[in-house]
Amino acid sequence: MSRPPAPRGRAAPGPTLALFGARVVYALNWYNVGAILPLLRIHLGADAAALGIVLGAFLVGVGLFQVPAGILALRWGDRRTALAGLGLMGAACAASGAAPSWESLAAIRFAAGVGAALFFAPALSLVASYYPAGRKGPVIGLYNGGFSLGGRSAS
Repeated sequence: MSRPPAPRGRAAPGPTLALFGARVVYALNWYNVGAILPLLRIHLGADAAALGIVLGAFLVGVGLFQVPAGILALRWGDRRTALAGLGLMGAACAASGAAPSWESLAAIRFAAGVGAALFFAPALSLVASYYPAGRKGPVIGLYNGGFSLGGRSAS
């Protein structure tokens, strides 16, 4: 479907760099709410339990939708699924700034987690598809390192 053709001895650095950048942003979304927990407590009237729910909602969305995202990637293709995930995650993260309550923020963070699952499930396969056998290892390592870079940027 939307899987790119097998590489013919040439790497594809442009798409790989775009996916690396998306991986960094993906990681930021795992950690970005943690930095504003004191503000959420004040402005949304969230107690410690509510803040835990807000933080956990993203992880529940990611966890519940990893396998369905992989199945969807088989149907839609890796590229479409990853782009849909980035779109959903981006829209949810933008909407989180307007959340009027901690309950709505938790629902929005859940949606961001679903988007993250849609991105993560096919993105590694997509990166690997851009490189010929024997050259996939370093680019996959770079891609995975993007998560650490994004996590570091959020702290």
